[in-house]
Amino acid sequence: MKLTKNDNNQMDFLAIDVFTFTPHLEASGEICIEQMAFNDGVCHCFINVENPDDTYSYNEWGYSKKYKVSQLHKVLKRKGVGVFYDNLPKPHAFSTDTDHFTENNNFTIEGLRALKYKGANLGIGVLSSIISKTKDSEPDLAALSDLVQLYLRSATEVYDRSIRLIKLYKPKKLLVFNGRLALCKAISEAAKDQGVEVVYHERGATIDRYQVVNMPIHDFKGIRSRRDQLWEQAEEGKEEVARDFFERRRSGDGIGWLSFIDHQQPNEKPEKTKARRLVYFSSSDDEYAAVEDGLEQKLFKSQRSAILWLIDWIGNQEDVALFIRIHPHVAQKSKGDQVWWSALSGKNVQVIPPNDITDSYALAESADIVVSFGSTMGVESTYWGVPSILIGDAMYSGLDCVYEPKNINDLRSLLETTDLPIKPKENCFSHGYYGLSFGVPYKYFKPEGLFLGTFFGERLTYESRFHQILRRSKQRKLFGKTGKS
Repeated sequence: MKLTKNDNNQMDFLAIDVFTFTPHLEASGEICIEQMAFNDGVCHCFINVENPDDTYSYNEWGYSKKYKVSQLHKVLKRKGVGVFYDNLPKPHAFSTDTDHFTENNNFTIEGLRALKYKGANLGIGVLSSIISKTKDSEPDLAALSDLVQLYLRSATEVYDRSIRLIKLYKPKKLLVFNGRLALCKAISEAAKDQGVEVVYHERGATIDRYQVVNMPIHDFKGIRSRRDQLWEQAEEGKEEVARDFFERRRSGDGIGWLSFIDHQQPNEKPEKTKARRLVYFSSSDDEYAAVEDGLEQKLFKSQRSAILWLIDWIGNQEDVALFIRIHPHVAQKSKGDQVWWSALSGKNVQVIPPNDITDSYALAESADIVVSFGSTMGVESTYWGVPSILIGDAMYSGLDCVYEPKNINDLRSLLETTDLPIKPKENCFSHGYYGLSFGVPYKYFKPEGLFLGTFFGERLTYESRFHQILRRSKQRKLFGKTGKS
């Protein structure tokens, strides 16, 4: 292996990528350029391996991941960043270590979660990717054995290649995207094995921002620490920014991501037939179903166990109704997840389907108490003047904006309290401010939507330069013939 720049093979800062998605590839490149001001050597390496999470189809002639990465690398070389493209062999040529590691075809969820490769926690990353890809919180691994094998083989090869790159370039710090998914997890585990500091990058609060953090992206402790620090450092006007967050959320603005309430009708809510109404807002929590040390579940081991407990509790109450608002994103999840949620039932229980026109905010305001396991509706309910109880973990924990029972007896007591006081609205502000402000504005990447944009004025594409010229030539000829007819 040889770099095009900094041939002494000493790199203070090394970025290793396995994703070609926009804006993540461009963000990685931008971070490398920014790091040139602080480091003697910066390098961007791309490991080209079959990655089921990088879902672009590369089968058509003239299109490939390599073309897109090469465009990024041309820019980086002009800026003095070292680059390397590591093209892995086909799966049949993988190492004997990989063959031995993946020979087990009978994985369980817990078995895969605990699976290690050379001491590295690769199994949990594979499980996380499978859950996200299948949109199933409890995937049938036996039916997905080929996919499990593919993830495992690619993850082990990325791990081994990352170890080699780290030993070769001896970085002081390594950059990786996200850190949760199978192949990203393999990179961060390799860095940890070699005692190299890892930093993670992801989207920022809005589409014109990215973030770089020194803890896994999905670690709530890290998020809360950054939230508090950002609030303390904020200047005048931060309360107005916070209010804007909650107003925009209610208006259907996804704020940096997709909105899931477009189909809901404003002020649409069920009539109140019981003296008291509890509303539970479910979470779309597949991102957190397989992460290490990212969550603190104090009362229930999972959202499913929590909701079953609530249904059992409400069945023993008089004149109290429980409305379960299934997260709209569940409509896009696996059939198994959809069936599990839609099958929920019980005395005094009404389930509101994910595609129902009920207005989630009007429903919250109709409640005597809102309950959540981590849904943003927990903190939003407080902002809109409704008592809110959190029974899982959330980004807004620790702000005294929701009730956080320490045990089941505390939870029962809160649920049984009529006229439960509303937490101060102002306690929600730091969460709202963070939701609009975290991350760093792009300098070189200009977003044109969630998955489009230009880098230094050009759109990185999977299409080769030669294929672009050929395609445009054919289009001109076709246009010319059409114009004469």
